[in-house]
Amino acid sequence: QKDGKAVLDIVNINGQLINRLFEAEVKAGSHEIKWNGTDRNRNNVADGIYFYRLQTGEGLVTGKLIKM
Repeated sequence: QKDGKAVLDIVNINGQLINRLFEAEVKAGSHEIKWNGTDRNRNNVADGIYFYRLQTGEGLVTGKLIKM
């Protein structure tokens, strides 16, 4: 792992951006960010399946979230 820019997005099943949770330079290591279930306008989103997308200089990591 290296220090560098990190961007963490929440996207819907169609790949549309719901919310950008984080975009900044970070130190290498573990970090925790919580999503409060809202979109970019701070509106609650519907229950369902969403994905997180973490982009760093080292690559892209994605994973599934279920909002209930």
